[in-house]
Amino acid sequence: MTAVGQATATPRKTVRGVLPPLLRERVFRRYWGASTVSMFGDQVSSIAVPLTAVLVLHAGAAAMGVLTALAWLPSLLFGMHAGAWADRRGKRRQTMIAADLGRAVLMASVPVCYALHVLTLAQLSAVTFAAGTLAVLFNVSDSALFVSIVAPERYVDGQSLIYGSRALSFVGGPSAGGLLAQALTAPFAIAADALSFLGSAFFLGRIRPAEPPAADKADSVTAGFRFIARSPIVRASLSAVAVINLFDLMFLALFTLYAVRVLDVRPGALGSVDSLTVDEGTHLKDLISVAFALRQPETTTVPVANSNYLTSAGDAVLWDSAQARRLFRDLNTDRRVPKRLLTGSHLRG
Repeated sequence: MTAVGQATATPRKTVRGVLPPLLRERVFRRYWGASTVSMFGDQVSSIAVPLTAVLVLHAGAAAMGVLTALAWLPSLLFGMHAGAWADRRGKRRQTMIAADLGRAVLMASVPVCYALHVLTLAQLSAVTFAAGTLAVLFNVSDSALFVSIVAPERYVDGQSLIYGSRALSFVGGPSAGGLLAQALTAPFAIAADALSFLGSAFFLGRIRPAEPPAADKADSVTAGFRFIARSPIVRASLSAVAVINLFDLMFLALFTLYAVRVLDVRPGALGSVDSLTVDEGTHLKDLISVAFALRQPETTTVPVANSNYLTSAGDAVLWDSAQARRLFRDLNTDRRVPKRLLTGSHLRG
C-alpha cells in the first residue's frame, strides 16, 4: 500500500467522536442543554437579585435576610409535598416546562417594573418566593426525568456531565451577572435568567422520553418521612446539610450588602470574586482534579479536606469509578448498600 493509500485509509477524528458517549445521544444532549442553560441563568440571578435589592431598592440588613430566607423557604414548606404531587401526577417533563415558563415570567417582571419605575422590595421578595416554589417543582421532577433518559449503568457518567455544567455555571454565571449589572444595571441583568428559563423550556420541549408511570399511592409523603427516619445515612446527611446551610445562608444574606456598602466593591468585581470559589469553597484546582478523576477508568487520587486517608501530600480520598457505579446503582434502586462501599474497606484489602 502506498503512502497515499495509507493516508486515505486513516479514519478522521470528528467532533462527534470527541464528545462523551452520552452527549452523542440526542435526547440526553437536549436534556443536558436545558440543565446547563438554566443553571447558568440561576447563577446570574444569584448575584443580580441581591444587587438589585442593595443598589436599586436600598435594602438593609434585615431586608436582605428576609429576601434570602424567602428564596429557600419553599424547599422547607413544599419539598416533600411537591415530590408526592409530582409522583401522583406523572408527566414530569411537562411540569418542568411549566415551571420554567413560570419562572421566566416572574424574572422578566423585575426589569419591566424597573423600567416603569414601579419596582418595589415587596415585589422582588414575592418574585423570589414564587420562583423558589417553582424551582422546587422543577427539581423534584428532574430526578425522575433523569432516570428515564439515562440507563442505570451510565448514571455516574450522566451526573458527571450535569455537575460539570454546574461547576462551570458557578464560575461563569456570577461573573457574567456582575458584568451585566455594571453595564446594564442589576434589574436588567435578571433578564438573562428569564431568557435562560425560556431556553431550558425549549430544549425540554424537544424531547419525548418514556417517563415512569404516575404513582397510585396517596401516602407518599408519610412514606418519605418513614424512609428518612429509618435510614441513619440519610438522617446524618440531612443534619449535616442543615447545619452547613444555616451558617452559609447567614453569610450569603449579608455578603453583597457588606461588599457594596462597606467595601465599595463594584458589581463586576463582586461577580468575579464570587466566581473564585465554587460551591461552598471548592476551588477551581479541585474541580480540575475531580474532572480528571471522572475521566479515568482506574482509581485516581483527588485531594479534599478532612478525609480519613493520609498520604505524604496530606489528606486525600480515592475515587474508584467501578465502586462509585455500584454505590449509585444501589442507592438508585433502594438496595442495601454494602458496608465496604461506605467504609472503603475494599481499598485496604
